[in-house]
Amino acid sequence: MRDFQAVLDTDPNNADALSILSNCYLISGRVDRARPLVERFSAVDPLNPLSQALRGYVDMLEGRSETAVAAYREMLEMDPSSPMARLFYGMNLVRAGQLDEAAARPRRVRRRRAGVAWRPPRRVPARCGRRNDPRRSLETRG
Repeated sequence: MRDFQAVLDTDPNNADALSILSNCYLISGRVDRARPLVERFSAVDPLNPLSQALRGYVDMLEGRSETAVAAYREMLEMDPSSPMARLFYGMNLVRAGQLDEAAARPRRVRRRRAGVAWRPPRRVPARCGRRNDPRRSLETRG
């Protein structure tokens, strides 16, 4: 984080440093420090879908579900093929209580990607992959 701040000290509009440092602050729970960097990144690189993702992340962490949904919707519109945009948009629809729209998302993806192998994720048993799980083969037990 010090290195990215050093970059911003010499080049305050470096889009890469703004996005990475703001994300570091967000995942560290320092929304107060991330917010001005996200705003600057959005102004410097407004056509980058990541600028919308970071705006949505700030809103989500501050409990503004509706504005988070709007930011992630914009991200998805900017890059409709992005699996991350679809994931974050869907997650925030659920957080905002827009369950009907969230439930409709996988069907829309399937229709849009006709001919591409895609299926909804399967439910994984809670014990699957645990060390003492009897379903693990003898070779993988340690």
